Amino acid sequence: MAITFRIQDFLYPFSLVRLHRFLDKSQYFDTETMAVYQNRRLRTIIKQAVTFVPFYRDAFARLRLTADDIRTVQDLKKLPVLSKDMLKQSPAAFLAENNRRFSPRACTTSGSSGEPMVLYHDKAAAILEFCHYWRYWGWGGYRLGMPFADFSLAHFSNMAQEMIADFSRITRRLTLNPAFLSDTTIARYTAALEQHGIRFLKGSPSTLYVFAHLIRKHGLACPPVRCIFTTGELLLPYQRTYLAETFGTRIIDSYGLMERTAAITQCEHGTYHIHAEYGIIEIEKDEKLSSNHLTAGTLISTALHNYVMPLIRYRIPDIIEYETDPAVCPCGRTLPVIKKIHGRQQDALITPSGRIITNLFIIPEDVPGIALFRIVQKTPDAITVTITPSLAYTDETPRHLTAALNRILHNEMRIDVTVEEDMPPPQTYKQKTVTSSVYQEYLAQNREGR
Repeated sequence: MAITFRIQDFLYPFSLVRLHRFLDKSQYFDTETMAVYQNRRLRTIIKQAVTFVPFYRDAFARLRLTADDIRTVQDLKKLPVLSKDMLKQSPAAFLAENNRRFSPRACTTSGSSGEPMVLYHDKAAAILEFCHYWRYWGWGGYRLGMPFADFSLAHFSNMAQEMIADFSRITRRLTLNPAFLSDTTIARYTAALEQHGIRFLKGSPSTLYVFAHLIRKHGLACPPVRCIFTTGELLLPYQRTYLAETFGTRIIDSYGLMERTAAITQCEHGTYHIHAEYGIIEIEKDEKLSSNHLTAGTLISTALHNYVMPLIRYRIPDIIEYETDPAVCPCGRTLPVIKKIHGRQQDALITPSGRIITNLFIIPEDVPGIALFRIVQKTPDAITVTITPSLAYTDETPRHLTAALNRILHNEMRIDVTVEEDMPPPQTYKQKTVTSSVYQEYLAQNREGR
């Protein structure tokens, strides 16, 4: 759930405090009280969608439905499922005609599935996102104003090449550049943590794993960390164990979407909770993956707070598992519980100079014309990039892509770009945007404690 808050997002102090206080209480709501809240929010979103969003106005007309026909979560079954392809093909049809009223903000999805996409969020969605982080980070001991570190490749895309850290005195966020993690730079990263008194870390599992490995490899002392927040990829068991052993702390994993329709995070006891106030989650059951005691299927979610581009019954090809009769979590929260999330996995690239570069799936955000994106590394000095063109593709797209990659790779590697018209999209967690046999060999040689 990559998110960057701007100064403007802090300009609604009363709204932020009011929602934060509500979320503090609502995490203990009984089932009936939460259903009342969800249904009330759903009716408001449905009314906005039917009145001002062209796609839903037309869809409801074709189905001979009105906004009054969708009054509860159960009524959502009357509506068809929305796919990512439908949203990508006609994004303007999902933008509310009265969007200026809600202070729209454009953002781009991470492209971790290979398909970056421009979306719009509004003031209400920004307030929700901030308070969502405020609440679940609080489960890990964080309090607003405490310094924290966040690995973010996107943050440094337009900054000085050699910059490894950027500290904001306003948010007390230390942003770290994952593109420079290596044997020769790791001490600079730990020094930055010490300098700013960092006690909380956030990043993708692959980046944090590389960070922890380099710390161990060089016997560096790392400042005591109270909690690590992982996001953006599937957290694998060996990564969780390795991070916990390296930093001597707990790991709180999270799952979210830039579409702002669903949020799932762990609590301090390791249980995955659905944040029911954030959005409505349905599971499209897969009989082959399910059993008498376990239900598994594709995630379908509905936004409850974004008026400028409300997404209703939006399908994401990630698999969710939940037990038919889950145990009550020791944390005491009544938010719905799931067992497992099968999300995205990524490899890293290893450059000839020894840098270990993660999160390259963000590259298409800066290069128009790419619908799908794959990187394969078979040797230390070369990568093959395969792209499928989007409507914005031009003859210059491969050159722009190569330039964007070289800004991160520092021209250390040969880049071969291939255009493939019908490259199949990734199927949930089974395929990777970045695949590196060099990285896998590195893991095999260096993995400890697995």
